[in-house]
Amino acid sequence: MGKVDDCYESYFSHSCAAARKESLETEKPVVLIEDKIIRKFERLRKTMPVGNINRNIPILDPYVINNVSIDYDMSNFRLNGLLEDVKISGLRYFYVDKLELHVLPVQADLDMTFPALEISGKYNLKGKISRLIPIFGKGKFSIKVHRILLEIFLKLSLREEFVKVLDFGLEPFVEGFQIKITGILGSHVVSKVFSDIATALFPRIFQTLKNYVVQRISKIGLEFSKLLIGDDLTVKEIVYLIENDNDGLLPYPLYFG
Repeated sequence: MGKVDDCYESYFSHSCAAARKESLETEKPVVLIEDKIIRKFERLRKTMPVGNINRNIPILDPYVINNVSIDYDMSNFRLNGLLEDVKISGLRYFYVDKLELHVLPVQADLDMTFPALEISGKYNLKGKISRLIPIFGKGKFSIKVHRILLEIFLKLSLREEFVKVLDFGLEPFVEGFQIKITGILGSHVVSKVFSDIATALFPRIFQTLKNYVVQRISKIGLEFSKLLIGDDLTVKEIVYLIENDNDGLLPYPLYFG
């Protein structure tokens, strides 16, 4: 029997204190599966700025979107046009606040924080405010977003032995914005005034555009999740990847660093 077991009858006695201390110091801490997943997920940081050709992972920071069509219409605001060469910078500085796994339904809930992001690119837009005041512009834009909190859910399915991504959704919370836009009505002065007003009003504007933005980001998140997990990974393979905490190459397409 072990030292602590030998002292069981007098476990609280002074003579067994050393044995209890030695047992506690040598006992391996229990590492939750959620913590292992977070650790592997955060290894993406070193891959995001350079990508990995062998694993078919593109450069993710900055994340580049060639073009985004805009067609937004509400009762008092209409806007349509195109965003081009959109870059989202700062994604690799994320950290994971919380991860919860659920069996029924098969779902992962993830809370993430991005300290700061910058979204920049070119635009060509036109629209109307209150259906009366025309607004148009063509130029460059930059949106600096401060402290973004994302509550993410990832729905999965287990069909036969394979794991597939079904859906991706999120709820964003943002602390602050700073906006700079050029080319509004072809005037530098108007652009400066518009940028200042947009920065001041953006929290309200964001709430108005929130559903639209969430839909676009969720689509990107879904594609990215499918890129990581793929269509041919089995439950057994995923458990192996999680349980084996090493930096070796992982089976395509799942790759965490």
